[in-house]
Amino acid sequence: PPGSGRVYAKISDFGFAKKVDLDNQQTYLAGTIPYMAPEIFRLPLIVTQAVDIYALGITFYKLITHKYPVNERNLKDQGEKLATLKCIEKPTEITENLLWDLLSKLLEFDPNKRIIAFDALKHPYFTSPEALSDISKEQQDLASLADV
Repeated sequence: PPGSGRVYAKISDFGFAKKVDLDNQQTYLAGTIPYMAPEIFRLPLIVTQAVDIYALGITFYKLITHKYPVNERNLKDQGEKLATLKCIEKPTEITENLLWDLLSKLLEFDPNKRIIAFDALKHPYFTSPEALSDISKEQQDLASLADV
């Protein structure tokens, strides 16, 4: 908020948005095709918050490589392509092992094995001494003001 001394970075895709009901699972299909998790293409369709983690992984992947790992022309082709894969292969653009370890956990095809947000934030990519040494004094000062 203005004047709070805090900085918030937000990435949004409102191709599909709805109020979250933690007691119910979504049972209908919607979304932006390259960001859709593999389980969205399987029946019975049961969508959980794990699809958002997969979409976050796709967002990171695209920011780093400037491409999608799978980007077929339509929903049918995307589903068929994902069905032929066991996982997203490491692209040549990603050479840092900690980054790929985090990305591969975000992009895990099995939603029950996919990393959850809490654990992703504690991943060594964000918390290792090397990662922490990359944080500027100004960034450290901003982080110390956050309600974490």
